[in-house]
Amino acid sequence: MNGQLRQFGRWEWQLFIGILLFGFTHIAQAQRLVIDPAQNQILDEHFEVLNDPSRTLTLKQVMSQPDNFHPSDDHRINLGYTQQAVWLKVSLYSASDLRRILMFRYPYLDRIDCYIIEGNQVLSHQYSGFTIPPAERSIEDIHPTFLLSLKAGHTQSVYLRIIANGAMALNSTLFVPKLFHQSSEQMLFAQTLFIGMALALTIYNLFLGIVLRRLPLLLYAGFISSFAVATMAANGVGGLYLWPLLGPIINHIVPTGFSIAVVWALLFARHFLNLQEIVPRFNKVHQWVTYLCLVMALSTIILPVQIGVQIMSLLGTSMAAFLILCGYIGIRHKVPAARYYLAAWLFLLIGSAMVSIRNTGLIPSNFITVYGMQIGSTIEMLLLSFGLATHFNELKKQKEYSQTALLNTLKMQEHLLEQRVSERTQELALVNAKLEVMAIHDPLTQTLNRLGLSKQFDQLKATASVDQPLAILQIDLDGFKQINDQYGHAVGDVLLKVIAKRLQSECRPTDLVARMGGDEFAVICFNIDNRPQLLGFSSRLRDQLAAPIQINSSLQIQVGASIGACLSTIGHFSLDQLLQYADQAMYQIKNSHKGNVALDDRITNLFFNSAEP
Repeated sequence: MNGQLRQFGRWEWQLFIGILLFGFTHIAQAQRLVIDPAQNQILDEHFEVLNDPSRTLTLKQVMSQPDNFHPSDDHRINLGYTQQAVWLKVSLYSASDLRRILMFRYPYLDRIDCYIIEGNQVLSHQYSGFTIPPAERSIEDIHPTFLLSLKAGHTQSVYLRIIANGAMALNSTLFVPKLFHQSSEQMLFAQTLFIGMALALTIYNLFLGIVLRRLPLLLYAGFISSFAVATMAANGVGGLYLWPLLGPIINHIVPTGFSIAVVWALLFARHFLNLQEIVPRFNKVHQWVTYLCLVMALSTIILPVQIGVQIMSLLGTSMAAFLILCGYIGIRHKVPAARYYLAAWLFLLIGSAMVSIRNTGLIPSNFITVYGMQIGSTIEMLLLSFGLATHFNELKKQKEYSQTALLNTLKMQEHLLEQRVSERTQELALVNAKLEVMAIHDPLTQTLNRLGLSKQFDQLKATASVDQPLAILQIDLDGFKQINDQYGHAVGDVLLKVIAKRLQSECRPTDLVARMGGDEFAVICFNIDNRPQLLGFSSRLRDQLAAPIQINSSLQIQVGASIGACLSTIGHFSLDQLLQYADQAMYQIKNSHKGNVALDDRITNLFFNSAEP
């Protein structure tokens, strides 16, 4: 052995000693990190890692097993999807009193317990994470953060216990406080800008969809809103600001929100690309894929969050590829704006794929892989907005073409319509005349109705002398109800027609005969100017109406009539007043001696006392 050692030359010994020194230096660095007083420091390669599959190890047990820790692998601490707890350990040395902020760059970590140890003494216990209410976190920030106070010349050990339902991406940085606040403000501004853009696009497309009644716009608004809410939760903004409203439920928003956004995207693709018409067979496949994705999205509500996150990643990557296929089909069939659609989903696919692969631990965490979906979705939303604008511009052109064709057709028909205008005008005039007659006449008896009587009276009153005499008669049939009940409405209608004809036959052409409703009639006579003449005319009417009526060969009926009348001048009272006086006289005789004639003397005496014999 000694002989072999003597064979070493000077350079071999130098190389051997150098390797030993490098190894000891590397071990020392892994065991203790000297704090730079002016710069931020990435902690990934300085951590030691201990896996806790049972999630039962305590701080005391972990501290008593230092040999179970192993250095972080390949300068990455990304364990993908795992249900185990992970312990991280790092020793920090500062030559002066300093304050540092330890921040984990991935916001979607459920809980991190941070223990500051000096010797065997626990100096502080802080905790933060996605599921921790903001008020209870060490620092209220969208990322899990912890405040470290380092004393000059002291070495402090930091133990971190992490639990995550999503990806276990544990990349972290030790920030100078001032630089941390700058970085936090910039990150919050970027997140707010993304959310504001998504909110503006949602409201804009929702408003246009409602006003224009365009389903693709409404579906796109649904996609943006679901994606934005899920993104807001995943990047920590939702957990920071919405926790007081939603509590622990917010933990399900990420998988459920992104999964439902996939369903919205599938529905949007179907209508935007018009798959139902251009490729009916593929449309059937698309429908079944949509149903499957909807079931999977709804399952994330009730399944454990970790499974929901895995479903979300599967849907995000696979359906982005499927939607790219839809865009390719749209381009082949020359669907307007299909190229914008394909480019948009390519960007989202790339971003989603990077995030999903990062979540499995195959690639490291950095700004691109952490926020790839947001970056891709931002480009995707802008491209789809251009696509929608192009799509509707094309529809507008098609509409204008259709309108031009319609205008030409209308011009061709214009000459024919002009020829028919005169005929139609005459026909309309006849129809209007008929309608006017129908409006003022009783359809059963063809006499005037109440409206017709009023119009005729007003026309005569406008042209006649104020002192022109007239007589108003109100006629009510006695026993009509019993006939109607006994023989039916058909017999009653025949009776009313006969009564109307008898009234018209007894009156002059200048007199007005009207059916007021039911079995009541009214007569206005302009050729009677004294009481005896009015009583005589009323009596003749009563006798004529009381004559038997032959309905058919086997049925003959007879009704009586009670008549109330008044005598006045045309210019001193309204028609309603005159009818009321005659009506009161009629009801007096009907209640006492049916079948008689009664005359209202109040206005008759006022104008016609001198006319009596």
